[in-house]
Amino acid sequence: MKINEKVIPELIKSPLIQDLAIPTFHHAYLNKRNIFVSKDDPTFITSVIDWQSTSIEPTFMYAKETPDLIPIRPPPISILGDAAEAPSEDPDEPPETLEEKKERERLENDIWISRQAFEVGMKAWVPRIYAARVADSTLLRPLRYCSSSWRDSATAIRQELIEFSQRWTELGLPGACPYQPSPEELANHADLYEQFEVMQKLKYFLTESFDSDMEGWIPPEAWDISKEIHKNTLQTWMDEARGGSDLKLTVEIAEKLWPWDHEKNGSP
Repeated sequence: MKINEKVIPELIKSPLIQDLAIPTFHHAYLNKRNIFVSKDDPTFITSVIDWQSTSIEPTFMYAKETPDLIPIRPPPISILGDAAEAPSEDPDEPPETLEEKKERERLENDIWISRQAFEVGMKAWVPRIYAARVADSTLLRPLRYCSSSWRDSATAIRQELIEFSQRWTELGLPGACPYQPSPEELANHADLYEQFEVMQKLKYFLTESFDSDMEGWIPPEAWDISKEIHKNTLQTWMDEARGGSDLKLTVEIAEKLWPWDHEKNGSP
């Protein structure tokens, strides 16, 4: 908090920031559950709900967020490492069939088209927000996340400030960054940030696997099967910790990183 109090007053003096901070009317929860469309024509929006958190915020606050109706990439395959980003190469797994490969490539192409269409639409119809979307994220992240350490963790905020301090001049900011971390701070932070990255991979896997969000929202009709998936996934996660995986997890750290409630009696 004290570091942010030194950095942000200097940052907001920049014309670059002022241009991206024009007050803008935002719907904070524009996701699939809140957009209703016509049964006869799904391209026709009939209503948008969940307006209670709507506010007027600096343009950049929600600019980087992409509604969940625009997929970012195919669902992950594993909670471990890069396996979430590529087809499995496990020798015990059957090889990908030609039909499966075509289906995967079709899905990847559909996602790419959806992403491109979304960005083109943003540029054409909401150019103010689009400008904030394509702005250097290092410049804006300290402002976006300075009040969200309760959710993103102090480690995430510290990482943004470290990167920001290293790129201060490159970003076109005057003078020197008020925050200059010591070598000891950097070394200690490196270990904490490694755990944070593991946590982010886990969160991504879970939200995709459960078609949920980090609050754990699940449709009532999917509750029973979701409980079983949760149990099995947690078991795999804890087994990796007990087995000394490449993620450098201990049982204690694995328990701490798991984001949802479960029985903490030594076994999932």
